[in-house]
Amino acid sequence: MGTYVLVPYIYGLVALLDSRIKLLAISISTYQTAQQQIGELLAASENYGLAVSRCLSGLSRPMKTTDLNDRDFKNAVHEDIICLLEKNLEVYHDI
Repeated sequence: MGTYVLVPYIYGLVALLDSRIKLLAISISTYQTAQQQIGELLAASENYGLAVSRCLSGLSRPMKTTDLNDRDFKNAVHEDIICLLEKNLEVYHDI
């Protein structure tokens, strides 16, 4: 390939990388904002705050996979997140 043929290709790659970097920056900013709100969520509802925190930061124990088709991971998600949300719902349902 000649240099002139590669120039549009390179510009296309640069544009694609630039858009991906911008999306990553937005994702990081959103994640950081969510992390900053955890304290407020915990103050409002400990169960809900813990569930959200575990969604953002990971489960309470290391897992080999994050595939919801994996029985162990699915059980861990249920125990660490879903159960907390169910408890939270029970509390507010009774009010």
